[in-house]
Amino acid sequence: MCYVKLGLLCSVMFALSSCEQKGDVTEQTSEKVEIVELAPPSAEAYFSKEAQVALPAVKWAIRQKDADLIKKVWLKGENSEARSLAIHYLLQWVDSDKTKYSKQIRSSDYEEADSNSRESELYIAYEKLRSDYSKTSQYYKDFVEKFFISEANRKHIETADKVLLSRIILPEDKSNQWREFDSYVVSLTREISSQQNTILLKNVFDAGNDDPFSSKGCIPNFGFRVSFVKDGKVLDINFCFQCGIMCLSKNSKFISGSDFNRSEEELLALMKTIFKEDKAIQDLDL
Repeated sequence: MCYVKLGLLCSVMFALSSCEQKGDVTEQTSEKVEIVELAPPSAEAYFSKEAQVALPAVKWAIRQKDADLIKKVWLKGENSEARSLAIHYLLQWVDSDKTKYSKQIRSSDYEEADSNSRESELYIAYEKLRSDYSKTSQYYKDFVEKFFISEANRKHIETADKVLLSRIILPEDKSNQWREFDSYVVSLTREISSQQNTILLKNVFDAGNDDPFSSKGCIPNFGFRVSFVKDGKVLDINFCFQCGIMCLSKNSKFISGSDFNRSEEELLALMKTIFKEDKAIQDLDL
């Protein structure tokens, strides 16, 4: 059925093209848009070499707000005009609607772009988005809401009276209980100095850690826990350096999770500074 509709679409568009040459451009262009909306193209149309087939297909995907398909056209499409149109709209989505459309675009696809081509603009826009983590940005606010869940949790961590770093180990027979944090055995604990806590918080509050373009299917095995003590109450952040995942917990119960890939090196260096005498920790590598 899709092939039939596409054939009809192309035939009608050819007829409209002939009409446009006779002078009534505005009316026929409007009708052309209406026809594209009514006739979904076949899958092959998106990657066609022919502009009269590929361009209407891309416009259909744009109207459907199908960022994933537009991304594929940008990477795999054979028609240069269709690819250019796809790039144009992907850039718009990254710039204007970070939370809705651009999250559908994967970072690995950006890296496939030729640095000398216009696709590099999309990569630059992506990097700009990731670096925008100042406390005044919406990106930062979205991250705080996702990870800290509440303003009370954020303030508790930022203004804690005491901060403790513990080395934790999950016994093999409890590997399926990784979200039950009382299953972990604490082997070493040190109090973090004010200077060390400044480094820690800088990395924990780095919204650029939370990559909206990536997803993970890992089962974390947390090795470090930072306990923030304030007014006798404790909030914990647990770190897995194998996955680059950190989880917030309270009373040993999972609250939320996020990535910390961008801060892995600095955080691991901090752990090694605090546990200088522990060879196992000194031997840890990313």
